[in-house]
Amino acid sequence: LIKNYFKSKNFITITYLLFLINNLVGNTYIYSQNFGNISFKDIRSEFIDLVEKENIGGDKIFWFIYPNLNWMNKKPSKGNYLWIESDMELRNQSTLSPKKSIIKSKIMNKNLIKIDEETNKSLIKEMKNTNYGNIKLWRIKN
Repeated sequence: LIKNYFKSKNFITITYLLFLINNLVGNTYIYSQNFGNISFKDIRSEFIDLVEKENIGGDKIFWFIYPNLNWMNKKPSKGNYLWIESDMELRNQSTLSPKKSIIKSKIMNKNLIKIDEETNKSLIKEMKNTNYGNIKLWRIKN
């Protein structure tokens, strides 16, 4: 009975150590792959002073810039608003990495607008980065 106890204790200890090593190696790999990425905080600080108390919308991936329940993902019929977009296709991309997501998005929002040439717009700010491409903040006038 005592031999079985020591065998099971050794097995549990070895299993636990393998688990810890696996997590450390996995975390090291993820951090090394995404080391040069810009943080949410840095992107938010670039835009937050420009968007407070304004009607705002755009790709929902940028909701973290100014989180509110009135975030627009459809073009309103009247009024002025701010619109945030990127020149990258972000639907199948992780928000933490420039790599494509392993989860394929089958739902595409057909109401999501992109700023076209016919829209009365003015570029307020543009931020270039590797995670999201060129993020542009537009003022749209209807």
